[in-house]
Amino acid sequence: MKKFLVLSVILVRLLIAIPMVYANIPSAYLACEGAELGDRCSMPGPQYGTCTRDTLCTDPSETMINECILCVDDCWNLEEGKACTRRFTGTPGVCQLQDLCTDKVETSFQECNRCVDASQDNMDLSSQEESCAQFDFQSSILVCFILGLFIRKFLRRIKI
Repeated sequence: MKKFLVLSVILVRLLIAIPMVYANIPSAYLACEGAELGDRCSMPGPQYGTCTRDTLCTDPSETMINECILCVDDCWNLEEGKACTRRFTGTPGVCQLQDLCTDKVETSFQECNRCVDASQDNMDLSSQEESCAQFDFQSSILVCFILGLFIRKFLRRIKI
């Protein structure tokens, strides 16, 4: 019974901790602090983009930084077919509208216009991998591995 309770507590703590790991990603406006509109920017991850103003945003007066200038995908403020830098790889790409995507109504960006691989053999974008995917599988595996090491160390410490 004691083992079950210990493992249950560990599982609950893991389920609580995983969303907090993803919630601690810095805001997109911090990457553009001191930058001009159109400047290149990068966020942790790495994520590459361009400093772009969200015209539907109202900058809070109590902060020193402009929270409406965000580091976003190059294509969110460009026309389809324009050259861009791919967000997660930093490689050259081309802007293309995605089929399985809906733009957020609370922002002025065209979030469904994504920077994709410019090679001819990768222009079919019907797969989820290049369309609206926003989940970084490799990072989640790393987080689970590290959490597994902590659990293993904890279980050895309490000698289960």
